[in-house]
Amino acid sequence: MFREGLRPPNPHRDRDPLDFARTQDEMSLRALSRLGSVLALCAPAMGSHRCRVFRRRLAAHRDRIEGRRLRIVVVHTGTEEQARAETELYDLQYLARIADPERALYRRFGLGETKPGLLARAVGREPEPLPGVFMLRDGAVVKEWRASKPDEWPDFDAFL
Repeated sequence: MFREGLRPPNPHRDRDPLDFARTQDEMSLRALSRLGSVLALCAPAMGSHRCRVFRRRLAAHRDRIEGRRLRIVVVHTGTEEQARAETELYDLQYLARIADPERALYRRFGLGETKPGLLARAVGREPEPLPGVFMLRDGAVVKEWRASKPDEWPDFDAFL
């Protein structure tokens, strides 16, 4: 087997996360973007205050986003069960979701992480991913926005 401290080989190591990260309906981002334009929203850590703010902002802009014929895909670091529960609170449960606990898509999109303060490090809190918004068409990113700090949000109207 594997020596202690070593991880088993990652079968997706040389593959693009756009191909292997899947929604709850088993669709990849690349496949969805070939069906039409996709707005991939990389959310803050599941269950955090920032995540709740993110969901409220998304709910407020959902009609305008979908009115532009964009399919919304929420990328998150939690489990599918957590995401389903969180999205139901804001009537977003029918949106496509991708659970990305390994943060492969966050890295693929070049998103940074928060730097936990001294207290957060003392209690073992991990850095959280910064949010980002990415428009994809035909398997390629055509427009992007990355947060430079944890509480920064895009102006969806300007982005679209």
